[in-house]
Amino acid sequence: EASLSMTHGLSRTGRPYFERWRALRSDFTTVREQLAEAAAGVDSLQTESEPARGIVGAEDRRRALESDPALQQDLRELGVRLSELKLHLLNVWQQSAGRLEQLRSATDDLLRTASQSDTARLPPNVRAAVEGVVSETELYRQTLGAFADAWTGEFTTLQRLEVDPQSGELLDGYQRARSLLSDFLFAASPRLAALRSHVNALGEQLSDN
Repeated sequence: EASLSMTHGLSRTGRPYFERWRALRSDFTTVREQLAEAAAGVDSLQTESEPARGIVGAEDRRRALESDPALQQDLRELGVRLSELKLHLLNVWQQSAGRLEQLRSATDDLLRTASQSDTARLPPNVRAAVEGVVSETELYRQTLGAFADAWTGEFTTLQRLEVDPQSGELLDGYQRARSLLSDFLFAASPRLAALRSHVNALGEQLSDN
């Protein structure tokens, strides 16, 4: 009786593990079948030839565009917006031209004044400040000159550009102008900060002429 009771207990204890094993075996079988199907699908894709590619000519594309009234209306509206953008950009260029010229002139005046100053009898710290003004102003003038030339060239090209809603040239030019300005401000900022520091150092020497 004791033996039968122990056997019955083991049977009840092992039943959950047996059922779990059967479930895992069933899941394994299902996954194996899915992997086999996926492998067959990959083999099928590899044996198929690449789909044919059609070439659409410029004339076919033009006829397709002209035959779509809604698209033509969108292109007309886009053309109006692009014309407004071009006018705005040229107005910005016209306003900036005078400011850039003033900035160039002021930079040249500052560089000339600082470089022609007689620093031989000045204290070392003042002499160093004047030399710093000269070097930083020269670097800033180079940065400003490169930007002004590129800025003028970009807008000269934009001025001659025909507004075409099917072309991205105007928007590309707009983005280049934004990048030019951003790069200039980034490069000029440390130059101006260093120049301001040297000028402040000179201003602290109130006894010097």
